Amino acid sequence: MGLKENDMGILIFDLETLKLPEEIDGGWDHPAGLQFGVATIYSYEKDQYFFFAPHQQQDCINFLEKQTVVTFNENRFDYCVLLSDDNVFVDNQGIVCMSDGVGSVPLLKSIDLFELVVCSKFGTVTVEEAFAKYGKIGGVLDGTINLNAICEATLAKTKSGRGQDAPLLIREGRWQDIFAYNLQDVRVLRKLFEYVGNMGYCFDKKKRKIEISLRK
Repeated sequence: MGLKENDMGILIFDLETLKLPEEIDGGWDHPAGLQFGVATIYSYEKDQYFFFAPHQQQDCINFLEKQTVVTFNENRFDYCVLLSDDNVFVDNQGIVCMSDGVGSVPLLKSIDLFELVVCSKFGTVTVEEAFAKYGKIGGVLDGTINLNAICEATLAKTKSGRGQDAPLLIREGRWQDIFAYNLQDVRVLRKLFEYVGNMGYCFDKKKRKIEISLRK
């Protein structure tokens, strides 16, 4: 990718949940209730993948804390799951914060490729603005800009399964299968991050070019 020296601390992160939305009150609107299942992190500095089982949730948080973390659609979902808190938010500097009951506590710096894709494609400042202008399901979320669609169109690489299968794999203790799936997600996300870093764009499912800048 041609990472700069100060980029070597960047981590690539993805997690899978222990429950499905239909199994909890509030569904997608209550991501913390889905509970932490497993996670995989790639470290550029160490050139190594790290794996976290259900009982290692706090270890995963500690690993990510104060780092720059690349994700795909984590800002409004996975960080709430990771921190068991629906009120996690990302400020306008990309800092993931949680409340301590008095104020906000910064946790890490987020680079969410999904947010960058949406804002570039729809010409908005935030994902929420794009949802308001163009609609959510069938509008912004029309199946052309999910991780699998973008990686297939841009890299000719895909995920290895479906996220909704992850909870069952975890419950059945099929650790090799769940970590293989989660690892592939992180691998394709890493490749996408590197491609965008080098080329400055990616493609959606319909091969439409989406220009993205990783440098603020």
